[in-house]
Amino acid sequence: MINCKLCRNKCEDNANYCEQCGLKLDSPYEIYESGSAEYEPTEELFELSKIFSSSLDLHMLLRKVDESAASITNAEAGLIMLLDADKKNLRFRGSHDIKTTTVRPFPVNEGIPWWVAQHGLPARIPDVNQDVRYTGVIDRLLDIETENLLCVPVYQENEVIGIIQACNKKDENGFIDQDEQMLSVLANQTAVAIKNAKLATEQRDFFTHVIEILVRAVESTLLVPEGHCWKVAKLSTAIDRELGAKEKQFQDLYYAAALHDLGFLLIRQNGNPNKEKLKQHPILGANMVSDINLLSSTKPIILHHHEFMNGSGYPNGLKGEEIPFNARIIAVVEAYESAVAENNSLDSARSYIEENAGILFDSTVVEVFLDLIDFYED
Repeated sequence: MINCKLCRNKCEDNANYCEQCGLKLDSPYEIYESGSAEYEPTEELFELSKIFSSSLDLHMLLRKVDESAASITNAEAGLIMLLDADKKNLRFRGSHDIKTTTVRPFPVNEGIPWWVAQHGLPARIPDVNQDVRYTGVIDRLLDIETENLLCVPVYQENEVIGIIQACNKKDENGFIDQDEQMLSVLANQTAVAIKNAKLATEQRDFFTHVIEILVRAVESTLLVPEGHCWKVAKLSTAIDRELGAKEKQFQDLYYAAALHDLGFLLIRQNGNPNKEKLKQHPILGANMVSDINLLSSTKPIILHHHEFMNGSGYPNGLKGEEIPFNARIIAVVEAYESAVAENNSLDSARSYIEENAGILFDSTVVEVFLDLIDFYED
């Protein structure tokens, strides 16, 4: 095992980079110890590795790269640019200081960033005006005047996917070996974070398609009107967002609302529907999602979406606060959609919900529902 000089993580003997912090394990540069004057950027990189490993928000991560590229090298500005899929353009992906209204592609045939991306080598330029590769395009986009810069490639699986650049070192000595090392570590961390974020996005997209297939299957049973599941999901999440739901709570509600009638798939119909049999669908649906990791937290919401505040609902006759809050949201929206379908009247459906606030339905949910429903129906 090899001990990483930056984060002290134990790495495999044949590893090229530390999986935890991204440091190249055979780096010739010195890693400064805690307490030394030069330690601060090392500490920041270690903290950044924790952020990268705990978040899959690519936009936020790339903005953080911009900030860190400047701070760890003591420069005025930092930026990250990534190659398009066809590798014909570099694009700004993180910078929040760009003065243009659109994110423009960087020309492929000019500039130091393109040279770095093309050759896969770092560039440390003490005076840009003395370098024939310098074009000033980035200066115009970022509204800065570059005097010196440090630019390193971002590698992923032995291919360059972009560059990270720091502009204008704040001390008179210019960029040094330590700066290049720190920026290269940041590039390695960024490559890992981008890969993880893209994998998460692909998994989420696949999961979304599976949800869509299940919803179509539920609506094909003819026990649920076409479009019902998505209507419930749309209005339920609108209510939840208005109430200030956190991301995980919001996501759970979205999936639960879309799949709240999933149990109908397991109910076989012979002639007229049996009402008691149909009332089993919350239990059946909850059991179907219980062993799926990404959906397991939706189980209590699906199970109790037909419970009422006064205990007259099913399947368990829960009352008031015993009912999961997200289930109370779906109960209001489900009842409204059902009333509209039965009476073909928006006004009567709305009146039914309003009259039963605090009786069948959560009063707070009803209040927000009534504020949103006119906009929703438009």
